[in-house]
Amino acid sequence: AERVDLFARCFALTTREHELLGHLVKGNDTKQIAGAMFLSEHTVQDHLKSVFAKTGTSRQTELVAMLLSRGHASRGLLWSPIGEERQAAALAGPGS
Repeated sequence: AERVDLFARCFALTTREHELLGHLVKGNDTKQIAGAMFLSEHTVQDHLKSVFAKTGTSRQTELVAMLLSRGHASRGLLWSPIGEERQAAALAGPGS
């Protein structure tokens, strides 16, 4: 759970996206996630697309592999959710 929490914070996932990620890590499929979250399967797919965009992934397996293979807070390692260009633009502020 700590790893999922850290990952969600690093990529600025919404509460629902964070919840969805927790279900994915448990191995649940879209139908199971929809039932557990009281959503339609279509809405789950929409949340997944948003998470894919935020994390630079394109498949559920890729997303879970990224989560499980990258840094962990207790080892002082963190994911890098944005590239150098986006980070520089974010630091420069609006209108730069």
